[in-house]
Amino acid sequence: MLHNICFMFMVKFEKLTHALLRKLKASGFTILRSISDICDDDPTYIPERIEDVWGYLEDVDIWTGGELKETNLLVIMDAIDNIDERDLRGVVLITVKFRGM
Repeated sequence: MLHNICFMFMVKFEKLTHALLRKLKASGFTILRSISDICDDDPTYIPERIEDVWGYLEDVDIWTGGELKETNLLVIMDAIDNIDERDLRGVVLITVKFRGM
């Protein structure tokens, strides 16, 4: 007998904090990427798992149309070690998978 298993996803936004960064790091995430402008006071980040973070950062394409573009990336371990809690800003898009009917 075959059973249909359905997985559903819930999306939520969580305030960027050291506790959230530690939780993301424990889940294997290494960077937060944002399409928000680098000067945005409330950026929205998406967590990503990048194996070679520093190699990835060297390869990030910061040139767009012949102009230098600042890329809004946050290295999770660096943020935990070097950014004070009160200086963290923004929210992180969190996807939670759960089993449906």
